[in-house]
Amino acid sequence: PSPLRVRLQSRLAIELAYSTDPERREGLSRTAVDDARALGEHRSLAAALGARHVVLWGPEHTRERLALADEMLAHARRAPDPANPARAAIVRAMLRKIGVCSGSSAYQ
Repeated sequence: PSPLRVRLQSRLAIELAYSTDPERREGLSRTAVDDARALGEHRSLAAALGARHVVLWGPEHTRERLALADEMLAHARRAPDPANPARAAIVRAMLRKIGVCSGSSAYQ
């Protein structure tokens, strides 16, 4: 895998977020995260985790998305792009807010 391939897989997964093929977008985002982890490159991993977060949109995935946001924030802080930590922090804060405002155990 290469950083470019990871970023392309991530973007394609996001573009497919509104398609009728959930297996394809979930597979692409999962592969992007796995490839980025294998590379050990923080910028690519932050992008892949962000894409995975978008692909898993919905209350049934809130816990996983929160874990992704925490990991995305950790890697974004190590990446050279100064906007990455801000994006990751916004995602994390949004998920925390949902959890605080909702009485549903799905958001805990």
